[in-house]
Amino acid sequence: MTVGLDELKRRLGGFAADQAAGVSPLYEHLAASAAGDDEVAGLLLAAPDEHAGAPLLLAAAHRLVQADPVHPLSRYYPSLGGFDGVDGATWPLFREFLLDRAERAREIIATRRVETNEVGRAAGIYPAVAAAAKQAGGKVALLEAGCAAGLLLGLDRFGYRYQCDGGEQLVAGPAKAAVGLHCALDLAPGAVLPKLPKKLAVTAKVGLDSEPVDSSDEEELAWLEACVWADQLDRIRQLRVAAAAQRK
Repeated sequence: MTVGLDELKRRLGGFAADQAAGVSPLYEHLAASAAGDDEVAGLLLAAPDEHAGAPLLLAAAHRLVQADPVHPLSRYYPSLGGFDGVDGATWPLFREFLLDRAERAREIIATRRVETNEVGRAAGIYPAVAAAAKQAGGKVALLEAGCAAGLLLGLDRFGYRYQCDGGEQLVAGPAKAAVGLHCALDLAPGAVLPKLPKKLAVTAKVGLDSEPVDSSDEEELAWLEACVWADQLDRIRQLRVAAAAQRK
């Protein structure tokens, strides 16, 4: 069943209200405005039904702004050095920019899918993998399904700093890791901090994906960055550092 325009507009509005609200003023504003605009929302008609939504539209727009960083719209994109907050000119400028590049936008929307290479997830995974390795006698293999560029498969080479409410800190992973992740811990009453190893003995790494991403390809890496929300600079920085570490 083909997704119609009304459903696309509903998805855009839902994203603005349920996911972007209170998290990303820029994406909340753009998605909410697109939900009331037939032409902009209609660009998503080029997408496969399962991918047609605000994240794909906003990622496509982000990629186009990346390719034209001197355009005035870039001043609203912190990922490109912009520091202007949402104002009365944001939506008109975004709308004009995107519709002027409608053909290219449709091409991206039709051929790409949103890739969520969230490197920060490794901070939540590392303790579980360490526990599994201990139970297995010290060695473990990693298998990631839906790996995209496989950046999480480098979790054994990341550094971790866990911060507890009481001020205690737990440090894990290699001491001189290129990728450093910070994570807040909310311990239950009476809970004891776990002991985490500085090093994991990983014997094999395998990533599975229907469309694997080569992070050494600059165009592919640019798309991965475009899929990160433009005002989440820490996520973009972590992605770049992890990709560089992987290439080495």
